[in-house]
Amino acid sequence: MSTEKTEQELKDEEERKQRDELCIPIAQRALQIIAEHNPDLFLDQQDKIIEAYTPIHQEITKLCLEKNLTIMDVSYTMSILQSAFENTKKLVLYSLQHNFQLAQKKLFKTESEGEVRMQDIDAVLKSE
Repeated sequence: MSTEKTEQELKDEEERKQRDELCIPIAQRALQIIAEHNPDLFLDQQDKIIEAYTPIHQEITKLCLEKNLTIMDVSYTMSILQSAFENTKKLVLYSLQHNFQLAQKKLFKTESEGEVRMQDIDAVLKSE
């Protein structure tokens, strides 16, 4: 099996590289726009959401128009934003879970939570 890339693979790779060069800075700017507007993140009424996010939408749309993005470029840019949030969320939660497990091991002096006895938990809860 040859490890050389086909012409199509090279072409696809170059297209992805060009799309990244175009869309990643736009996604970064969109993130800045959201932060600058500092919208209320806990809105639950549709009219309030529209009111808070319309200026953000308008500014991001203006940026996309200025950069002459295609619909695919806009979709890709939004997926970059979503990915940034998801990856950050996953890392923060993983780190928290990992550190909590380390704290449990230290507190209960065990290697796994399966080794923790009910008496151990009761003793911790009753201590000050």
